[in-house]
Amino acid sequence: MGSLSDTERSTQSRTASDPSGSRETTPRCALCGSTDSRQIHVGVRYAPEVAVRACAGCDVRFLWPRPTSRDLADYYRSDAYRAQYHGVVSPEYTYRKVVGEARERVNRLLPLLTPETDVLEVGSGSGAFLETARPHVRSTTGVEPANAHRAWACQQLGVTTVADLAQLGDQRFEMIGLFHTLEHVPDPVGFLRTLTTYLARQGRIAIEVPNVTD
Repeated sequence: MGSLSDTERSTQSRTASDPSGSRETTPRCALCGSTDSRQIHVGVRYAPEVAVRACAGCDVRFLWPRPTSRDLADYYRSDAYRAQYHGVVSPEYTYRKVVGEARERVNRLLPLLTPETDVLEVGSGSGAFLETARPHVRSTTGVEPANAHRAWACQQLGVTTVADLAQLGDQRFEMIGLFHTLEHVPDPVGFLRTLTTYLARQGRIAIEVPNVTD
């Protein structure tokens, strides 16, 4: 489920010996909860010592060990993730890099988008997808924990963007997009259950995750 950076690795070593932390000691599938898994190989991008395991129950691949939810939240809120992944922190650079993919996603979803559609993207980054979708829908809203990218999307693109789901209040959306976001969530099943509470009647969640063979 994605790859770990140097910063994520450092949080692992800090919390693994902390008895008050929530570090798991037995590999457990984040999808089905099974503790029966096999190691596929050791080493992923940015983390040569992290193992890739395959769940015997549902065959999903996951990384082990994994950081705590608290460590991940702190990491993604900072600029460390963008600096590690793209090599730069600039939201404008991120926008230029992903706007082509954003247009492709909007084109694939066009049959589901109408002038009455309210769209939410979780992990909206620089706002490229929401800006591209805006002419086809009623409203666009993003959730982005990274401070610099959230501010840039609001100020430069005029995209309404908040820091976390709690700030959405009782809003409901006909379309929720998760584009390369779900693999970063420590509890994907619980997270999707939470997102359903933000869906309008007969709403949809569009999910895109990396291919395990990439």
